[in-house]
Amino acid sequence: MLCLGTLSSLAQLTYEQLRVDYDSALSFQHLQLIPIRFKGPVTKAEKLMGLKEALSGGWVEISERGNASTEDVHVVKLKVKSKLPLYIGAGELISGGRQDRMITHDTLLLPTGDEQFIDVMCVEQDRWSEKEKKFNHLGYANPRLRMVAEQSRNQAKVWAEVYRQIDSSGLEAPTLSYSVKRTDKKIQAELQPYRDFFRKALECRDSSWTGVVAISGWKILGAEIFESPTLFFKQAQGLLEGFYEEALFEGSLPKVTNELVVQYLQPVLQDEVSQEKYLKQHGTLLKVKNRTIHLSVFGEKQQH
Repeated sequence: MLCLGTLSSLAQLTYEQLRVDYDSALSFQHLQLIPIRFKGPVTKAEKLMGLKEALSGGWVEISERGNASTEDVHVVKLKVKSKLPLYIGAGELISGGRQDRMITHDTLLLPTGDEQFIDVMCVEQDRWSEKEKKFNHLGYANPRLRMVAEQSRNQAKVWAEVYRQIDSSGLEAPTLSYSVKRTDKKIQAELQPYRDFFRKALECRDSSWTGVVAISGWKILGAEIFESPTLFFKQAQGLLEGFYEEALFEGSLPKVTNELVVQYLQPVLQDEVSQEKYLKQHGTLLKVKNRTIHLSVFGEKQQH
């Protein structure tokens, strides 16, 4: 998709470089976060801009590719105006346009000044408005919806999961939009204690986190690891929204043991070959010229 000759090769994200800090896990109500850190000094990485940062600063323009829902619903058009490459994560939500969307692939866009295109899926059924609204950032979808989108690549299944989540939440959404969960005042009030706790807890810790494993009940909700703490913390606020949401609606007190987490992470972090093979079925991997920028591991319900 892109020529990335300006990006250098960096260390990979395996146990050789990383450690999982079980003793520093953070827990609140139905959610536990286990930090992942680099063992030593972090190799300096080229700076990347995140989508939320770029949208709020006017460094990227997102628009519809066209005006026909049957042809254009799965693609949006971007123009990067910053001098930094733009990192866009699979699962990031953009509301507006003619329909609300979810990014389907981790992507790195260079600031070429040209129009570029990314793949998306609709997370709002029954709306294709004549007038295009400005796109806004809504954080990341929860791990369950992200996994359905990645594994199925099927719009009907994504809509079915959106409907299931809205229905189980007892919400009314005239256009069956996933965004109703992010705008409903009652839900936001229930989510706020999660935000407050983890934001304060992360601020009180050092800034060496480069990823997390998230747990609720007997389920590992997922793991997210980035090439640097800088990129992790740029994504953290939006990324954790999805974990808060799943913990609130479908979670319970964390019960997964450290031993089960070790088993969960083993095929991902033991070496690069195993990592790439495993994530083809169980997650996503963004790798550019041997530079692993981000990996995401799907959640698993643990046997007990």
